[in-house]
Amino acid sequence: MIACLFRRPCSSHRPYLVAALGSRPADCCCDRPLRGLPECGVARTQADCSMIYLSIKALHVASVITFVAGLVVLSICAAANNLVILRVMRRWDRRVTTPALALVWITGPTIALMGHWFGAAWLTAKLPLVVFLSALHGMLAGFSRRAERDDAVRESSALRFAAPAVIVIVVAIVFLAVLKFSR
Repeated sequence: MIACLFRRPCSSHRPYLVAALGSRPADCCCDRPLRGLPECGVARTQADCSMIYLSIKALHVASVITFVAGLVVLSICAAANNLVILRVMRRWDRRVTTPALALVWITGPTIALMGHWFGAAWLTAKLPLVVFLSALHGMLAGFSRRAERDDAVRESSALRFAAPAVIVIVVAIVFLAVLKFSR
């Protein structure tokens, strides 16, 4: 079923995607009326393809919310300099936040492929911000791992501003993803 979503015909051959996205993909230069079924023969109906896209998008949004919440709490715990709280948060990070990040990186590119968004200006601006959030998560996870290993929390001036940075970057990412500006 998924195979039909990765073909590259114009959106007149993909009305299920137009309905899910709310507009034609950026690469569509066709002005034909929106009608017909996918030509791949794999999906039975337009609703199948639309439901797959929307399900992956919902999973992506849920995993982003989980990841960002865990990242904010981890950055607040790192700034608090409390080893007991940091140990508890490290366990949460390993069990919930890190798998959510993996799911974000699986579903995000899948949605971009399905919507043919690669090359769009908004996605090009968004990707470095997402990579920065992933790198910040790695820094915070390393900080908590070293604190647990050494049984002491060292003051980190850079990590003190991690929580506000996460919030500002997430707001920028949301604006880019919702507005989808073009060049």
